[in-house]
Amino acid sequence: MGYESEADVSLEENLILTQKIVESVDIPVMADAEDGYGGPEYVSGTIQRFIDTGVAGLNLEDQIPDGKRTVYIVDEDSMIGEITAARKIAETKNVPDFIINGRTDALKSTQSREDGLEIAIERANQYLGARPI
Repeated sequence: MGYESEADVSLEENLILTQKIVESVDIPVMADAEDGYGGPEYVSGTIQRFIDTGVAGLNLEDQIPDGKRTVYIVDEDSMIGEITAARKIAETKNVPDFIINGRTDALKSTQSREDGLEIAIERANQYLGARPI
């Protein structure tokens, strides 16, 4: 859509562009929901709005944007809560095949690549198991 990589796009703009893409193609579309556009208290509303665009799924990341190149990640329990909330919303909206790609930026969150890899693997396994109770 003509944006530089890592450009900040508001939720409203993201939803408008996502809707245009969904309406323009005959294939499933994955949306980039960034970090959910807020903490766990906002993610449910964000996910509902993305589902309403007709996407097949979305990416939800654990990076905390700071406007710089530094990578900070939310605590693991918060991210699991966001993924669980997203799954619950998809089930509530009767979209059982909705894809949630829980993405981690843990690899870049520490000076040690080995430590970052360990954190990333642990988080990926935890995200995989995130399910509504």
